[in-house]
Amino acid sequence: ARGSLILFKHKGFWDTTAYHYVNDDDIIFVSSGTGLSSGYFKNFGQTRRRGIELSYSSEIENGYGLLDFYTNYSFLEATFESDHTLPAANHPTGANDVEKGDTLPGMPEHTIKAGIGQHLGKNLRIGINMNASSGVYLRGDESNQLKPTNPYVVFNASTRWTPFQNIEFFGRIDNILNSKYETMGVLGEASSSEVSVPISELGDAGSGTAVGVLDPRFLSPGSPLGIFIGLKVSW
Repeated sequence: ARGSLILFKHKGFWDTTAYHYVNDDDIIFVSSGTGLSSGYFKNFGQTRRRGIELSYSSEIENGYGLLDFYTNYSFLEATFESDHTLPAANHPTGANDVEKGDTLPGMPEHTIKAGIGQHLGKNLRIGINMNASSGVYLRGDESNQLKPTNPYVVFNASTRWTPFQNIEFFGRIDNILNSKYETMGVLGEASSSEVSVPISELGDAGSGTAVGVLDPRFLSPGSPLGIFIGLKVSW
């Protein structure tokens, strides 16, 4: 559904979508072996995805020009709807027994995107936007026994100047605060040079070292601070 809404005496546009669907014999990737990408695809009894997406956008005239803004919110509940035992080659508990209601790995429950931009005259726009997400469970931990990744918030900025109809100069700063965050993760086995760790770090009161994975989680880092400038010519 979609429509218009007067907010703070200014007209904006909203859009909302709700969904609910169940998959039988859904295809999922199952991690196995020692390699981070090793595994295979298999059919899983039943999975469910349901959620809602909300968005709102508007434009306001002020003393400097046109001010535009938008916000999008998504709620997703992605769950296994069948009990199943999956391989646990790298799971620290040695078991990966999925139960109905467990969350599918790699799918955040909440995501928010918002942005605001100020037009200075007809040719220049300066804007800032924000992306936020809740954490996700790791692939290989379909049973949700381990902690998910941490939630994160990232801020970006951009500008564009169009001196002529077919020429545009642009600039962009990604991750202004250089936030450290992870977008996903997978369970794996560290190389032999990384698994000789102090006994005390494994939770034992003794001394010496032991061969064993201290932390089997391999996390995919988000993009760090990045600055980009360029020229766009169209014809």
